[in-house]
Amino acid sequence: MELLLNIESVSDIVNNSWDIDFSDKEERKIREAISLDDVEKTARINIGPGADLLVILAVVNIVADVFLVGSKALEGMEAWKKIIAKIKGFKQKNELVSLDAEAAELLAIDYLYGRFEYDTIQLIDSHCFNITNLEWLVQIPSDLARKPYNYYIQSYLLDGEHHVIVGVKSSGEVTILKQFGLSNYGLEEI
Repeated sequence: MELLLNIESVSDIVNNSWDIDFSDKEERKIREAISLDDVEKTARINIGPGADLLVILAVVNIVADVFLVGSKALEGMEAWKKIIAKIKGFKQKNELVSLDAEAAELLAIDYLYGRFEYDTIQLIDSHCFNITNLEWLVQIPSDLARKPYNYYIQSYLLDGEHHVIVGVKSSGEVTILKQFGLSNYGLEEI
């Protein structure tokens, strides 16, 4: 999972150089500010297509299958809860610049979990609509850094019969776009 972050408490570190890599001391401070387990890598990225906008790329290793999970399983997965809470915290503090498709799935599942009763949830389909392409600017192999502004549309099946189509902005905003249920004639919009 990749996140682009603009954390005020370490902005002096992020903005004091153009190097992609942080020094060991800077890396420790940034990891402390992020305070998320399993951060594999951090990097300084310029995602400003006109004026410079230096942000932190945080690559987080998550070992959870976000494609099929029961709601009761989600309740018991403390690692998921912590990651979701941290992403929401970044968003509330306006520190979340962008998130990737994997993080969007976590937020969508959490959003659905808070609005529907179900025993199983399955990701049926997912599409990413890229809004900006900075491949000419960003020199590291990170899809999110090269294409930071996206809109994710995901289709979920709840309990094998309720279809929910969710939109997630790369800034973390989640919206239900459409809902369908099974009827005698196929799918019926709810």
